[in-house]
Amino acid sequence: MIKPLFKAENLKKIDWQVFWILLLAVFFRFFLIDLRPPHHDEGVFGFFVDQITANGFYRYDPTNYHGPFHYYVLFLFESLFGKNNFGQRLPDAIIGLITVYWIIKFSRFIDRRTCLIAALAMAVSPGIVYYGNYAFQESFLVFYCILILWGIIGLWHEGTKKYLWSLGLGIIFMILTKETYFINVGCFIIAWFVLKYWEKIYPSEQTSPAIQSWTEKDLIYIVACGVGLIIFFYSGTFHNMSGLHGLIETYQAYFKSGVKGSGHDKPFQYWVILFTRYEYIASLGVISCLKYLKPSNKWIRYISIYGVGVFLAYSIIPYKTPWCIVNLLWPFFFVFGDISNQFLKSKWKLETKIVISILLLITAFITSRLRFFNHSNPKESYVYVQTLEEIKKITDPVLKIAQKNSANYEITGNVLRSDEWPLPWIWGEFTMVGYYGSKSSPSMYDTDFLVVETGRINEVESNLQNKYFTNTASIRNAQDPSKLYLSYEKFKDLYPNRSPEFVPKPPKPKIPGQGIAVLIYPNTHWHGNPSFKKRFDNINLNFTEQNAPSKPPFSLEFVGEINIPRNITTLILASDDGGFIELDGKRIIEDFGSHGEQYKSATITGLYGWRKIKVATYNIWGSSVSRLLWGSKDGNNIVPEEALKFDERLLK
Repeated sequence: MIKPLFKAENLKKIDWQVFWILLLAVFFRFFLIDLRPPHHDEGVFGFFVDQITANGFYRYDPTNYHGPFHYYVLFLFESLFGKNNFGQRLPDAIIGLITVYWIIKFSRFIDRRTCLIAALAMAVSPGIVYYGNYAFQESFLVFYCILILWGIIGLWHEGTKKYLWSLGLGIIFMILTKETYFINVGCFIIAWFVLKYWEKIYPSEQTSPAIQSWTEKDLIYIVACGVGLIIFFYSGTFHNMSGLHGLIETYQAYFKSGVKGSGHDKPFQYWVILFTRYEYIASLGVISCLKYLKPSNKWIRYISIYGVGVFLAYSIIPYKTPWCIVNLLWPFFFVFGDISNQFLKSKWKLETKIVISILLLITAFITSRLRFFNHSNPKESYVYVQTLEEIKKITDPVLKIAQKNSANYEITGNVLRSDEWPLPWIWGEFTMVGYYGSKSSPSMYDTDFLVVETGRINEVESNLQNKYFTNTASIRNAQDPSKLYLSYEKFKDLYPNRSPEFVPKPPKPKIPGQGIAVLIYPNTHWHGNPSFKKRFDNINLNFTEQNAPSKPPFSLEFVGEINIPRNITTLILASDDGGFIELDGKRIIEDFGSHGEQYKSATITGLYGWRKIKVATYNIWGSSVSRLLWGSKDGNNIVPEEALKFDERLLK
């Protein structure tokens, strides 16, 4: 006999109020979790995860002011589910669901209906849902706040060590997650003292603290656990002990950006604007805080004091990104839940139910529109530094040919954009892609594909010698569109009935001896016989380890003559790792050492006409840069091909 799947007596045991709230939370957090393109910051976080994969640990950067723990969580989920939006966003969705459930658990200390309404408000909140569908730290911070509150209230009512652990772990994991923990923890402490003071003026419902059953030994265990976890993660699992200094150094960077805004400065009333546009339930919660000035529930009063404190603290700080709103919302859901519960116990019960239902329906509609339809629409205030859907025009063709043939993960690519994210994460498995910001250029422009921002199209097209399919797309709002170039030879099978849109102009015939000769040596000091010799149009080289002419260490010696116009006043050497310039046999620039790309100049006023020149650079490891520029009152430019010549016998 087949047993029924759902027995009637088992169904009766289900708490259906909790069930439907959690089901709603699951729907908004997990359904189509990978619908939205990866955010700029998700690309950066994914890159950090790639560093854990490559190096075995995360090297903590104090200027990033994001703690290391979250990246290890993302690393775990990427290991389980692969490198994709689903796996990256799943941790936040899970922690968001747990947070909704945990709010219901507060019914142990606070009226059950208050907690159910608060949980329902959190389940459908536009901000909580929208940013809970990102691979951000904020959802975790909210959960740690809930753990701290759970610990504080639990210690007061029951005094057992599990609440001490809840309080301790909430603080510990806040420290491990984001350096703004001091704001939340500080507000919890200040709110407690304000509560104690206000209780003397307007006493709330009186409850006596429980006898504490935890011991000093339990406290030592928690402190030891916290110290151990902080050392373990901030030291890169003991591989980067200097990362521990970053715990202090990070605040130099944070207070600098927090005071100045660093491009993310917003007015004091920024959170008010977001609350009144999206968060109607939380907005009513803020207004309702006035009620708790008079005798009321002790813990809702405490939560309201904390909520107002955090709201003011985050308002004072000029540096504001909209996802921080999740730290401000949750206290006011408790306040709204308590106020609603009081009205439900009054003669206004029916009217209150209608108002709550309308508010929840409006909120659910706003959340649905934002989460499933307007998730990348820059007209939405919550959509901030968000990648546009158009990025798929750029990324999909490259991904498609790699999916058809795994050998295509080795295709070459150049990305010339001042801000390349999230492309390095999306194309993280493509090992031959170079990324060039506004101050750098590739040594070879022709690759299997290129992504070029509008302002550099002329530069690129003047150097291309192959045929390309092209497309144009905007990667992010407020940025110039980018142009995609797909090599005709590599991508013609993907577009069988399409002709290449870009066909290069026939190259001008090379004038014998025009350009510069380069000798390449397998050492850093230009000694011995060169490995090989080559002609270049000019000196404007940027090699990665993959496309360098030789494995590091190596050195380059450019030899020839330069025709200096009368208006030129300076010669400039850009090098990585170092080098020198000699003009007519006299050394005018010297820049030795081991450093990244840097520029050194020399004044050459009065030296014009054809002059003998030698430019020598070397590379110890990693990428390599060699550039020769000249400067006038009109600015600095790469010395052009027509101003250089060499003796062709050097190449024989």
